[in-house]
Amino acid sequence: MAYLKTAPRRYFLEFVGAALFLLGLGGLHGYLHTHGASHALVTAVTLLALIPVALIGLAVWRLYAGRDEMQRQDMLKVAAAGGLMSLLLLMAWPFLRPLGMPDLSRMITLVVLSGSFIVCGTVYELRRTWEASGPVRAILRVLPLLLVPLLPVLYWAAAPWFGWPALTFPRGVLLAGLGGLIGGLYRAIRPADQ
Repeated sequence: MAYLKTAPRRYFLEFVGAALFLLGLGGLHGYLHTHGASHALVTAVTLLALIPVALIGLAVWRLYAGRDEMQRQDMLKVAAAGGLMSLLLLMAWPFLRPLGMPDLSRMITLVVLSGSFIVCGTVYELRRTWEASGPVRAILRVLPLLLVPLLPVLYWAAAPWFGWPALTFPRGVLLAGLGGLIGGLYRAIRPADQ
């Protein structure tokens, strides 16, 4: 059953590859749009973005298929909790607008969706490991995932001291993604018994 141990690593590599492909297409789309490329070329690059999205879906499916029955149930529980959390946040968003929340853009929707799944997965992993191995082991296990919010916070705190530009929402999302990439890379290459 070696595939049970290699499935998370394979998933990580497939996911990161597809995400980088998607990011590259986004950059190419922005470049073509600002430099006056033909409408047909911009549309083709836009439609080409469906390929990495499908590859991400395939990577998630392969991860699910490469798990045992208990791990599949865990994945479904996290997916259900993350879906419910994102649904509730997106439904409540218009009512939070008078409190100063920004307009619900595509970027914010993507951050809410992915953030909900990350938070639910982290809480579930923390709870499960806490019950099985104790608090110290549980905290060490989820520590790499804490890099996701930590990098934007560190940048925000250090920016005035070093004269860096202010932390904007896109820059914060990029730093959070970098934190997720570093944490995921650590989880993918660390020994399986840790």
